[in-house]
Amino acid sequence: TGDEVFSTPLFTTWFNYLKTFNDKNPDKKESLLTSIHRYYQDHGVARIVEKAMTNPSTVKLANQLQDERYSRWLLNESSPKSAFYVFILTKPGADDVIRFRERPDRSKYLLQLEKVSDDLLSSPDFKRWAQYLDDFNAKYPDKQTSMSAVFRAYYTDDALENMLAAARKDPSTRDIASTLEKALFNV
Repeated sequence: TGDEVFSTPLFTTWFNYLKTFNDKNPDKKESLLTSIHRYYQDHGVARIVEKAMTNPSTVKLANQLQDERYSRWLLNESSPKSAFYVFILTKPGADDVIRFRERPDRSKYLLQLEKVSDDLLSSPDFKRWAQYLDDFNAKYPDKQTSMSAVFRAYYTDDALENMLAAARKDPSTRDIASTLEKALFNV
């Protein structure tokens, strides 16, 4: 699957070639993200980054790749909903319990997850996504998106209530859980 691509000897050789190529051809530079994305797409890149974050020798590259993805999404006006899908829902086990619910306002079906990780609000991925949401809303005020709208797009009420109950017990997430609960359930 390529999850450990950064730690292979072939990657090191290829990466050195990429740097040399970019140095010698400044008008034809290719980014690390462009090269990797070509073969692994968003979901594969997300898995590669996640795996690379666990290896001290590849953390720097993983952060570089993640920062480049983040900047590119912002430049391309990628919605916070799409970014949430990549940051949060492409994680292993994120799609364990899925059902599709028919939307009354559309004929299409909407993905609804019935389970949310209890520690979602304290995860580094959530914090990075929340920063993306803030940056997106600041850069594109005419396309403002709320955190509650994104959560509603992906999770059932029961799943959200369970996640918020767990988050209220943790001092580090109590405030955001309270704010999110008010936005989601008007309490």
